[in-house]
Amino acid sequence: MAKNTGTCKNKNCHSPISEHGDANTKRYCEKHYELCKEKAKKIFESRISKIADNFISSKKITKVQRLIDNNKVREEIVRKKVKYQWISQSIKRKSNFNDILKSREWKNTQKLMKGKVILCSKKELKKYIQNACQIYLLKLLYSRKYLDKNNTHQRYIISPKGEANPIVTLNLEVAYSFNPFSNVSTSSNDIILIPTRIRKSFALKKTLLKNKLTHAKNHSHKNNNTIKKRYGFYGIIKSENTPAEVDAFMDTMRVKLTPPSSPFIQYPPFLYCNIEELLPLFHLAQIEYIRIHKKEESHIFIKLKKMPTINWIYLEAFALISFHALMARNGKDILKKASSWIENESSNDTQQFYIIKKQIEEDFKNTFNVDMSKQTEFIKIYNSCFSENVVELHPTSKTIISIRKNIFKK
Repeated sequence: MAKNTGTCKNKNCHSPISEHGDANTKRYCEKHYELCKEKAKKIFESRISKIADNFISSKKITKVQRLIDNNKVREEIVRKKVKYQWISQSIKRKSNFNDILKSREWKNTQKLMKGKVILCSKKELKKYIQNACQIYLLKLLYSRKYLDKNNTHQRYIISPKGEANPIVTLNLEVAYSFNPFSNVSTSSNDIILIPTRIRKSFALKKTLLKNKLTHAKNHSHKNNNTIKKRYGFYGIIKSENTPAEVDAFMDTMRVKLTPPSSPFIQYPPFLYCNIEELLPLFHLAQIEYIRIHKKEESHIFIKLKKMPTINWIYLEAFALISFHALMARNGKDILKKASSWIENESSNDTQQFYIIKKQIEEDFKNTFNVDMSKQTEFIKIYNSCFSENVVELHPTSKTIISIRKNIFKK
């Protein structure tokens, strides 16, 4: 083995590294190697002294004396061995799940739920955690961050066409729906995958309400000692389930958190395809409404998309309105309202589209204070949902069109 060369690793020393044994291995000069050994010796002696000076409590002495008197010393030794084996097996079992416990989905879910009082146990808690982790996986895929080899999830899937550049992502966040009056969650339906812009629009409201509700919340917590925050999913799951049930759950999680090997068909890169064909916000809103509300209640998305006369811009605008309603816990209201638009009898498709168009424009104005007839304003709010502009105003036709680029350069 080649010897180390250079100067001593002590930052204030410029002497050459010793050529002998351990000093060379540790990259010290002779002087600092001796000082290092002396320091290690003092630390060791200090630890020995501390252990020797420890006071043995009367409780421990009484326990040992009782074991000797009852001739149960051997039983206690066996019990300790069994306990040691159980702990060893528990550590080994946990190490088998490190790929899950150290995944971004698991860590982000734990961080998200840390600020909430989760009133679930056993099967319900396992389902809650599984759903939340899957939402984070959907975020990775739907945002297109899977194309970025430096993404925080550390899951990079290279396109069959090679590396994309630039990588445009949809700015998404996983958040709890807005409920300033309660810190309790009983279902994963409280969690939403939502555009960052929508989530931030509620942040100001939360800040303004925080001071008003502080006194009421403190009073509520004082009178409700039965609700406690619980952290550490794995520990909770392990304490509430048998080892076999824990193993089965973690195996299921491993399958659920495995991304598709070829996500490019379902989640193609932005700028490579037309936004009017992808309808990213509309389809994400549809996914979230189907997950949170009953499937039959979310038929409105299918009906709107099937309408031949409706412009894609209004579908994406309706999606933004829907996300805002979902965050405000008014999802059912927007579904009922939209259903009334479609079910409203009209003489032809053009008249029906005119009715829907006016309703969406009115709701968009009330929700975001943006007039959709002013195309530049709509383009600005729409592009703000992405990391880079994806639509622009056509210079001659004055219509909103997709920005296309050759992102797979050879």
